[in-house]
Amino acid sequence: LSYVISEVAENSGIISLLSAGVVMAHYTWYNLSPQGKQSSFIVFQFLGYATEAFVFGYLGLTFFSYQNLKWSPMLFGIELLVIIFGRLLGTVGLVWFLRIFGYKQEMSMKELIFVWYAGMIRGAIAFGLVLRIDGTQYKNRDVIVTTSLALVVFTTVFYGSTVGMLSNCLFKNEEHEPCLKEHKKKNGPTEPLI
Repeated sequence: LSYVISEVAENSGIISLLSAGVVMAHYTWYNLSPQGKQSSFIVFQFLGYATEAFVFGYLGLTFFSYQNLKWSPMLFGIELLVIIFGRLLGTVGLVWFLRIFGYKQEMSMKELIFVWYAGMIRGAIAFGLVLRIDGTQYKNRDVIVTTSLALVVFTTVFYGSTVGMLSNCLFKNEEHEPCLKEHKKKNGPTEPLI
């Protein structure tokens, strides 16, 4: 409902859906029975995996349908540097900025580096937003679309395949890390911390 209302009002349906999800996750969870909590967790986890598989399958098929469009390797490189630097500022830089005002940092530098690296995987939402650009208004829409698609595929394949190695290098034989211990208690030791 939030998505449809936002789209009708010509705003971003994805942002309104994200905001509605955050609010609903915070307030609705506490009003469910224990059985409702367990059932909804299982159902929504299944739906999340199913839609994620669909989105990445769609993205893989879409990759070949845009192969005839123009693209710029220089723009790809610049955007990749912007993503790397922007994510670094958004994680490590933000925590250091908050520490100036008395924020007690509970994450170690290794954990911040891991969050920075794992968060560099760009998703299909970025590509979906780029597809909404009006081709009649922007003459270089093709370059923007292909660059975004290349970034999504590159970051998903490269960072997604190397995040496990980084985790092993950073947290090898360290069981005192509070975030990892809490994550292992909730989700088990086999899922990656992202």
